[in-house]
Amino acid sequence: MTIKSATLRMPQRRVYSPSSRRRRNTRQLLSIPAGFSLKAAASIFILSLFLGLSFVTSYKIHGLAQDIKMLEKHYSTAQEENKQLAHQFSSMANKKKLAKIGKKLGLYKPGEDQIITLR
Repeated sequence: MTIKSATLRMPQRRVYSPSSRRRRNTRQLLSIPAGFSLKAAASIFILSLFLGLSFVTSYKIHGLAQDIKMLEKHYSTAQEENKQLAHQFSSMANKKKLAKIGKKLGLYKPGEDQIITLR
């Protein structure tokens, strides 16, 4: 085991005069590290602002893309349903088919005395 001497360091007293306070650098007051300029701080702030805005816009774009996909899906199902209903209407509006259904139900064409024309 080796013996090491211990040294105690006492804090030094500094005398501050009003003139020495005026001479202080603004970097010391703002506690900005040496080598770090205001221009660099402004550029970092602007870059972080742009980065934040890009995240917000990408989030909104993603949400709009999801809405568009959902609306396209609803549109395609509505088109399919419209095609089916148009086919059913065309098959039901066929005169021959309506005449067959009328005969099954016991209907017949009206006579001349049953038709009344209004002006």
